[in-house]
Amino acid sequence: MIVQFVNAVEVGDPEAITSVYAQVASRFGVDGPQAVAVLCADLLREERAKTDRMRGFLAAANHEAAVNGQAYLTEKRRVAELRDILNERAAASTAKRERKSA
Repeated sequence: MIVQFVNAVEVGDPEAITSVYAQVASRFGVDGPQAVAVLCADLLREERAKTDRMRGFLAAANHEAAVNGQAYLTEKRRVAELRDILNERAAASTAKRERKSA
C-alpha cells in the first residue's frame, strides 16, 4: 500500500490515492486523516527497518575493517622482523668476507 500511495502522490493521481485510502479503510477500518496517519506510520516503520538493516551492514563492515586492519598490522610486523633478520645476516656475511680478505 505504501508504494502505491507514494507513487500516486508523486504523479498526482487522485483516483489512485482514493484507491489506497479505500484499501486502508477496508484493512484498518479508518478513513480521512486517520488513513493518512496509518500510511505514514507504515512508511516510518519501513524506513526504520531499512535503517536497522543499514546499521547491521555498517557494523559488519566495521568489524571486517578492524579484522583486516589487525591482519595488516600483523603482516607489517612480520615483514619488519624478516627485514631485520636479513639485515643482520647480510651484516654478518659482510663482516665474515672482510675478515677473510684481511
